[in-house]
Amino acid sequence: MTKLFTYESDKEAVAEALANMAKEIFTACRAESDYCVQSVSDDYIVFGGVNRLMLTHYGWSISNSHCTPRFKTLFKELFKIGT
Repeated sequence: MTKLFTYESDKEAVAEALANMAKEIFTACRAESDYCVQSVSDDYIVFGGVNRLMLTHYGWSISNSHCTPRFKTLFKELFKIGT
């Protein structure tokens, strides 16, 4: 397996950057207080409590069954989904 990070600090910087991006999405979707890290695996990261934001190899997505209507609408507007 190829080593992904040369330095541990690089790994920490990437993790912090991704967490900050997720927090910005929660803010844009007016759900700042719902932001948290739900779970992490090699294939995905899930953020949020009520609203679930996921980062996979394919990019950002949401769980339709876990998100409020407002979060879904604002997320779709943010990423220009369906336009």
